[in-house]
Amino acid sequence: MRENFLTMASEKIGTKELAKQLGISRQRVNQLARLGKLTRGSDGKWDADRAKTELDRTLDSQQERRAKVESGKRKVESGKGFHSQAKDGEMDGIPMSGSTHDIFNRARAAKEIAIAKERQLDLRRRQGELLEASEVEQAWTRKLTSFKNRLLGIPDKIASRLAVCSDVLECRALLDGELRVVLNTLSENETDAA
Repeated sequence: MRENFLTMASEKIGTKELAKQLGISRQRVNQLARLGKLTRGSDGKWDADRAKTELDRTLDSQQERRAKVESGKRKVESGKGFHSQAKDGEMDGIPMSGSTHDIFNRARAAKEIAIAKERQLDLRRRQGELLEASEVEQAWTRKLTSFKNRLLGIPDKIASRLAVCSDVLECRALLDGELRVVLNTLSENETDAA
C-alpha cells in the first residue's frame, strides 16, 4: 500500500515530457541517463520530481568544480595579460553568472558599447576636439625647451649693458624688460608664433 502511495504521489512521464520539463533535449536526457546522472524507473518511465532532484544535485556539483577550474584559469591568464579580472564572478567587467546565453548576450552588449565608445572618440579626434597625448607632449617639450634657452640666454644678452649701468633702477628695468619678453613668449600660442 505504501508503494502505491509513493507511485501515485510522483508522476511518471516519458522522455519527451521530461525533456520539456527540464528544458533540455530528449537526446540530452538519454545521455544523462547513460552517464548515470538520471535514473529511469523499472517501467521505462521517468519520475519527474526525482529526475529534477538528481539533475540539480549532479549538475550543481559539476558546476562548482567547473567554476573553480575556470576561476583558476582566469587568475592565471590575468597574470599573463589575457584579460583583467575585476572581481569574483566577473571577467573583463562582465558578470559570469546566469545561463550561457545570458553571459553571451552581456558580452556582446559590452563589445557593442566598447565599439560605440571607440567610434565616438575617433569622431571627436577627427573633429579636433581630442589630441594625441604624444602630440601634446611634443608641443610642451618644444615650448619649454625654447623658454629655457631664452631664459638662459638673458645673461649673455644684457651682461655688457649691465656692466656699464651705474644706477640700480636702470639695472632693474633692464632685467625686468628682458624677463618679461621671455615670459611673454611662454604664453604665446604656437599659432600666434607662426
